[in-house]
Amino acid sequence: MRIAICDDEKEITEEVKDYLCDIQKELDSRMDIYLFHDAKDFLYEIEEMYPYDIVFLDIEIGLYNGIHIAEKLKKKYPATIIIFITGHYQYVYDVFDVQPCGFIKKPLKKKDVEHTFYMALKQSESMPVFEYNYNGRFYRIYLKEIYYITSEKRKIFIIKSDNMGVFYGKMEEVEQKLNQLSNNFLRINQSIIINTRYIKEINYYSVVLEADNKKYVFNISQKYRVPVRKWCMEMWKLS
Repeated sequence: MRIAICDDEKEITEEVKDYLCDIQKELDSRMDIYLFHDAKDFLYEIEEMYPYDIVFLDIEIGLYNGIHIAEKLKKKYPATIIIFITGHYQYVYDVFDVQPCGFIKKPLKKKDVEHTFYMALKQSESMPVFEYNYNGRFYRIYLKEIYYITSEKRKIFIIKSDNMGVFYGKMEEVEQKLNQLSNNFLRINQSIIINTRYIKEINYYSVVLEADNKKYVFNISQKYRVPVRKWCMEMWKLS
């Protein structure tokens, strides 16, 4: 998980980082935490580099307006979760468009940082995304938008609601990554992984997906028939 803390007061960024490091030990999970004390540096970062999952952002960062920064951030990376740090609550009604997860008031209290972070973490997990690189660009796709994923030689194709994503990779690695993110994906043959939320019909030999008034029919290869049936029994308690 990538986390940015952006505040022109170095003591504030260090304090938030210390609290997050304590949480990291409790959760036993990896957090890559980046500190920014200059709005220009952070603006460059969100334009040129990878996105962040959670951003702690001062509403007044030097001469810059944190709300305007948040608007740019959400426009480019809608899935990013924002937590505002502020010494004043009069801004609460000005941030509706960026839909922040919460506010932390200065001076900081550990319990407030922890409470707001856990809220953000829960929200983040409710909107999981699949991330990939292609031709030097970074992409994020909501898992719920993916219909199925297929492969041809070294290319992976993501068939989704608005268009198609493509990148180079291995289906085994894609399958492993999806299984870490969600229980909704199921591999049915060597070159197809389906999003089970779109299943219309399924039997021992084939599966039909339905999305956007279209149907997609796939064969379940012999190698995957037992795992697919086991998944059906676990998820739908079939006898």
